[in-house]
Amino acid sequence: MASDAGKMFIFCFSTKVDERRRLLGHCSLPGNDVTAEIKTGISSSKISLMQAHQRLAEWGDKLSDLGLKMELMKKNSEEFYQTMKVFNNKIADKNWYEF
Repeated sequence: MASDAGKMFIFCFSTKVDERRRLLGHCSLPGNDVTAEIKTGISSSKISLMQAHQRLAEWGDKLSDLGLKMELMKKNSEEFYQTMKVFNNKIADKNWYEF
């Protein structure tokens, strides 16, 4: 019977990974832990880069909005200056009794 058990074991098919795991136990695939750590690091780096890219795009949008607002303020201030200049010239030409 002992010889029959050995024959059954001969026909048992296993993959290299299963055999390595059976022979070495928990130390069978040391590269998997390192690979998992690297993948985790890469994914966190990707997330950080995507967030930085998004913040940069938002910052650019805010800067362009600020530029547009500054142009509008400049235009409004020039219009106000011209209006006040015309008003002051009118007032300067009038005599005190014409108010």
